[in-house]
Amino acid sequence: MSRKRLLLILSVPIYGVLVFFFLTALRMPLDIVIPRAVHSLSKGLVTMRVRDAGITFPGKVTLEDAGIRIRAKGSDICSVIPRILLDPEYGKLLTGRLSSLFFVDMPAGSLEGRMGFPLAGPLRDVLLSIHTEGFQLERMPPIQQALKRGIRGDFSGHVNLRGNLKDVTQCRGDGVLVISDGSIGTRMGLPGLEEIPFRRLELSYLLKDGEVDLEKAEMEGDLFSGSFQGKIMLEKTISRSRLSMKGILVPGEEIRANAILGQLIGKAAEKGGSIPVSVRGTLKAPRIVRGKS
Repeated sequence: MSRKRLLLILSVPIYGVLVFFFLTALRMPLDIVIPRAVHSLSKGLVTMRVRDAGITFPGKVTLEDAGIRIRAKGSDICSVIPRILLDPEYGKLLTGRLSSLFFVDMPAGSLEGRMGFPLAGPLRDVLLSIHTEGFQLERMPPIQQALKRGIRGDFSGHVNLRGNLKDVTQCRGDGVLVISDGSIGTRMGLPGLEEIPFRRLELSYLLKDGEVDLEKAEMEGDLFSGSFQGKIMLEKTISRSRLSMKGILVPGEEIRANAILGQLIGKAAEKGGSIPVSVRGTLKAPRIVRGKS
């Protein structure tokens, strides 16, 4: 039997299964079935409510006005997503995994990526890949909530995670994050330094063994520019993750022109105007100390 004929014979039952699934799904209340499936497969970690859901051949699913609540230690993360498109990869079912491409439209911007997990057993091998461009961080309260501080700007980049997403310390992955024309709250309580604006913030990292290895962290701004390297030791509650970084800060003209801050910076700066610093503490309460200790 030729290879071409064999493929033709095998494609017939697969096509039949897809048609059966499509016709069956048309009669299912997907706005009820999908949230229940998400709750069950996530072991109660994710709760979803959907205003409307539909399906198109060969099985793409559209969810409208999806309210999502993710259980997080300390506080839940909630969001309403106007539109989610799921494009299941049915071929992955043969490997014992449920996998789908997804496209998410939100007021802050759009996301696309892939998510997959095993059909049976605990969710310890979940794959999540996300890509976005021009995502407005200030329009995403869940991000502010997770970081415990204000942050704004246009976000672009990609994130790859694999492992037990319920416990990020058991995950591995990598990513590149870029924020343009933004700012981040300092929570220092110093006049003029309630937040630090920047033109560009770029960060690339590698995640493994419960640690985020910052391969590159650079900032360009009118108040400060600089670069950092180091590690973030992750905790189950992200805001409690411990920092161990060192780097160089270069004060901008606005800082030097400030009567009080300029005097303080002038004392701290080395020749050439740069300030060596180390960052300790946690993501929720970072401590910036002069020197590279």
